Amino acid sequence: MQEKNQSLGVKISLDPLSIKNNVLCIPAYMVKSVPRLVREIS
Repeated sequence: MQEKNQSLGVKISLDPLSIKNNVLCIPAYMVKSVPRLVREIS
């Protein structure tokens, strides 16, 4: 995994859906929703 200097980061985890410090934490069961969620937040 590489870090890039972007305005929004995405983390897949078992934690609830949240956004903190420009990192969108997405529960594993919502992986298919990543493109839509990023579009809505950006």
